[in-house]
Amino acid sequence: MFISLVCLGMLLSGLSHLFFPGETERHMSRPRNVRIVGAILLAMVLPAAGWGFYVLAVLFAIFGFPRLLAPERSIRLQQRSYPRRVHGVLLVMGAAGLWIFYKLRRV
Repeated sequence: MFISLVCLGMLLSGLSHLFFPGETERHMSRPRNVRIVGAILLAMVLPAAGWGFYVLAVLFAIFGFPRLLAPERSIRLQQRSYPRRVHGVLLVMGAAGLWIFYKLRRV
């Protein structure tokens, strides 16, 4: 259930970035919102580690700490690196990859 919810969250976020890039940019250019995302990612570290998804827990920490502690820098880095739509594609691909990996691991 945990992996399904993580994949769903990544998929919805990715689709938002893809189909509503202007709106997403407006919301995710605010440090407060970026901090909230960072806090959510960090809140998922313990459940991920508790269920044995250690790599996922480390990734949540790697992506969560900068967003929580230095949101302005995180915003600038993302804006300089690539457009919102590219970020959306990466999120959708990450959700699909995680889902496939999880399903293959269970077989």
